[in-house]
Amino acid sequence: MVLHFSGRLFSTYFTDKQLLGVYVLGGIFSGITFVLTYFVFGKSSLLLGADSLKKLTTNQIDFVHREVIEFDDEDVDYSGLLWDPEFNLDEAEEDENYWVFSVDIAEGTGGDYSIINIFKVEIMEEVDWKKVTSPGSFIDFYRIRQVGRFRSNNHTIEEFAKSLYILAYDVFYSENVKLIIEWNMFGGELIKRMETVFPQRNEFDEESVVKFKHRVDAKTKSFGLKVKKDNKPIFCQNFKKYISQNKISIYDKDTVKESSTFGKLPNGSYAGQLGNDDLIMTCINSSEFFTTLDFSDFVEEIYDEIDPSIQNKIEEILEKDSKGGNLNFDIYDLV
Repeated sequence: MVLHFSGRLFSTYFTDKQLLGVYVLGGIFSGITFVLTYFVFGKSSLLLGADSLKKLTTNQIDFVHREVIEFDDEDVDYSGLLWDPEFNLDEAEEDENYWVFSVDIAEGTGGDYSIINIFKVEIMEEVDWKKVTSPGSFIDFYRIRQVGRFRSNNHTIEEFAKSLYILAYDVFYSENVKLIIEWNMFGGELIKRMETVFPQRNEFDEESVVKFKHRVDAKTKSFGLKVKKDNKPIFCQNFKKYISQNKISIYDKDTVKESSTFGKLPNGSYAGQLGNDDLIMTCINSSEFFTTLDFSDFVEEIYDEIDPSIQNKIEEILEKDSKGGNLNFDIYDLV
């Protein structure tokens, strides 16, 4: 009733066209007010700081779709597979390169997205070495860099398993690929499907799946990364640190967009505050790769092949570490 009489009163002094304009502007202003109120009074906070977000925004790139014959041969939809435009796909099959795929699987019914985030393991830019505080070995001077990503919310688990298999075993040199699979309600099913897709030529090896402890008190590690209420904040803070150090480099514009709205909600949990967060969560999960022996093994292989002059620079930094002593050691001395 109030709206009816206020509308009649407005029409007495203004035209219908002006009424429409005020209506539209009122809707826009209300939306802005809601967002500002949510962030200010809802006490939500973004995970990444202003400097990190500015860096990511400045360096963001529109990833592009490319024809991949391995997908075409199997007639599998890969429209959601995008690549860094500067990434040379020929690198994928070369045995001197090493990769980690961070995977999150959804149901495929048009809701949450299933994600494969593809990272290359490589030495950090020399300018970023100074950001590594108290390095313990040459392993601390290596990073992961986003080169591609697959996203779909309409692939069934079977279709997604085929896409992951083609990427890991047909497009990339499979011996140098590790899979971080978020161990949600579909994680185990994904591995089962990976074992059975393309039965006439299936070479899936479960050892390609990185193992983690699923409980703090667990004595053994299990397949997949279990993200829970008690460890998710730790994963998020590790990711925040690695982003600031450039140990994780993300460039895809959609991923950067999700990073700009991801943070702590008023209830204390971490999630996307506006829209989806599937892409950025796979990046957060990938930060746990640095704690694994698989990462150390990859770096060991790469380090043996890099320019000796770079090795010498790293060794000099390690020897000058404030803790003193010669900290240059082989990873296998630790295990």
